[in-house]
Amino acid sequence: MSQPLPSPCTNHFSVSAFTNSTMSILKESIKQELLITFYLIKNNFVAGFLPGVIFTLIAGIHNNVSVDDWPPLIAKTTLNSFLYLYMFDIYQQIIGVEEDKKNKPDRPLVSGLLTMRGAYIRCIISMVIYFFLGIILNIYLYTIPWLGITIGYKLALNSFYKMLFIYVGTIVMLFGSWIIVAPIPQDISRWIYVFAVLNSFMSFLQDFRDLQGDKVIGRRTIPIVYGIKRAKYVASIPWLIIHPVMEVYQFHTNRFYDGNFIYISIFLMLFGFYIGWSILAGQTRDHFKVSYRLLTYWYVGIVFSVHSRFRNLHSLN
Repeated sequence: MSQPLPSPCTNHFSVSAFTNSTMSILKESIKQELLITFYLIKNNFVAGFLPGVIFTLIAGIHNNVSVDDWPPLIAKTTLNSFLYLYMFDIYQQIIGVEEDKKNKPDRPLVSGLLTMRGAYIRCIISMVIYFFLGIILNIYLYTIPWLGITIGYKLALNSFYKMLFIYVGTIVMLFGSWIIVAPIPQDISRWIYVFAVLNSFMSFLQDFRDLQGDKVIGRRTIPIVYGIKRAKYVASIPWLIIHPVMEVYQFHTNRFYDGNFIYISIFLMLFGFYIGWSILAGQTRDHFKVSYRLLTYWYVGIVFSVHSRFRNLHSLN
């Protein structure tokens, strides 16, 4: 005896239920991935993502990019800057679980939000995409060194190596972000090299914030080796002396700044003085966390100031 055929209503209900179930799973997967990404990059988002995007935008303005070219340009720099940060952060967290248990327990591998296998998969995929994106954007001379620096970060067992990695990271970020638009002018490239040195010394501040985790893995940073009191004096020198001297020097030697540069420069120097004072006054990890957060805002401000520093570069050449 033949079985009765299912009614069209039953088929429609089955397809609809399957579609709803699939969409629900997809939404939850996307939500979970966004949550993981947030906790992976949230600590370094300001210093690791924003400067690259801002520098590309400044390069676009500097080179009079047409209206039609802005959307793809923004898409390129957003993806490049995101991968620059994402693949570094996830690899750093893979090799730094023990220190993160002390310094940043809310990170995905420590909190259990992400498995080690899942982290390795994401890390490899992001590195491969970053490598080929560098070739496509013709900035591979900067993306490949950053890949090498990222993989070699496990060697950063003292303040010198950490500062060296920050120096190289600053150069590859800013050079690559500008070259997405056009070749970089010589005057701006010289400024980047000098600023990268300054930024590497400024970032020594993070060693106070990460003190407990650094002790766990045997990292010999300046606060650990020489003591917090002496290290605070050393860390304040770039903010209270070197940065102001460099700003005054550029004001007297740079022919390309516009009328707003003096005000921006004074603001950044005063901001730097405040950070230097906060280092000297610091007593607790929470205090140094705030000081380091201020450093990231200062970094963004310095990058943003390039537009004013070199506003008249083309007109005077």
